[in-house]
Amino acid sequence: FLRSDFNQDGRSDVRITFRIREHLIPEKYAGALDAINSGYKIDPPRPLSLTYLFNGQSLKLQKDSQENLTTINQIVNKHLPTASR
Repeated sequence: FLRSDFNQDGRSDVRITFRIREHLIPEKYAGALDAINSGYKIDPPRPLSLTYLFNGQSLKLQKDSQENLTTINQIVNKHLPTASR
């Protein structure tokens, strides 16, 4: 979390930065630690930020953060249990 006045309106806004890594470990490894310890290379995480601007009453997602929010929601939803399970 970073609090700053991103839009220079005299009000504190907030930026949340996520470091996201999605990677399937090959089946020949027992898991991520086994793969890493065996020298398998995993791509570094990519940063995704959400900036919320404070309008004096509430925080609103900045328009250029919408694509990142969609990406984050897609990743999270892949790993949430569904009601049908």
